[in-house]
Amino acid sequence: MKKNFLIAICFIMIILTCGCFTDKKETDKRKMYYSQAKKNTIKYIEKKYGFSPNIQKTECTYSNSDMFASNCNEDILVTAEYNGKRFQVIIDGSKTSEEGKDNYQYQDIVTKIINIIDNNIEQPYKYKVYFGYKGKGLINEYYNGNNIIDILSPLSNNVTLLAEYIDKDNVSQIREKLNSTDFSIFSKLYIVNYKSLDSYKITKSHDYNIRGSYLESLFYENSSNLKNVLTKVYTKVEYYDFS
Repeated sequence: MKKNFLIAICFIMIILTCGCFTDKKETDKRKMYYSQAKKNTIKYIEKKYGFSPNIQKTECTYSNSDMFASNCNEDILVTAEYNGKRFQVIIDGSKTSEEGKDNYQYQDIVTKIINIIDNNIEQPYKYKVYFGYKGKGLINEYYNGNNIIDILSPLSNNVTLLAEYIDKDNVSQIREKLNSTDFSIFSKLYIVNYKSLDSYKITKSHDYNIRGSYLESLFYENSSNLKNVLTKVYTKVEYYDFS
C-alpha cells in the first residue's frame, strides 16, 4: 500500500514538473514570451556590451517562486553565450524592451569583491558571493572596473559574502576592520573560521544538514535591513557549534 502511494506521488510530481497541466492559452503565451525575450536579450546585450550573444535557453519566472506554477511571468530568464562564456539575462518577454539584468560580468565583480577582503583581512580559503537578482549576480549596471561601490551599493543591491578561513589568527580583530569604507558595499558579511582543515572537511561532508542549510538560512535573514553589516564568526565548527 505504501509503495503504491509513493509511486502515485512520484507520478503526480512528474506530471506537474513536465507542465502537462499547462493549457493551450498558457503554452501559446510562453512561446510568444520566449520569442520576444530572445530578441530583447540580443538588443539589450548589444546595447550594453557591443556584441551579439547566442541564445541557448529560455525559462519562465513565477511570482510565487513555485516550480509547479502554471502562469509564466512577463520576466523571462534567458541563458546566452558569447565566445564560450555562458551567462544569464532576465528580461521582459511581453513587449519590446532593451532594459534587463545580466551576470555577464559576474566573475569580474566577484574578483574585485574578493580583492577588497584580501586587502583588509586576507584571501579566504573558500568564498561565496551573492548579489543581484535572486543572488545570481544579475544586475543592469555596467561594471567599468572602478565603480564597484556605485553598482553594489547596499541601498540598491543585497550583497552577501561568505568568506571561509582555516585556522585564521586573530579572528576577533576582524570586527575592528569592518569600519573600513571598503565594506560599505556589503549588506551581509559572514566570516567563518574553521579550527583546522579537518574540521572544514567534516562540516563540508555535512553540507546540506549542517553547513549548507544553516548558513544559507542566514543569508536572506532580515534582508530589508540594508544599512547593517551582519558579521558571524564561527570558531568551533568541528562540533557544529555556530554560536
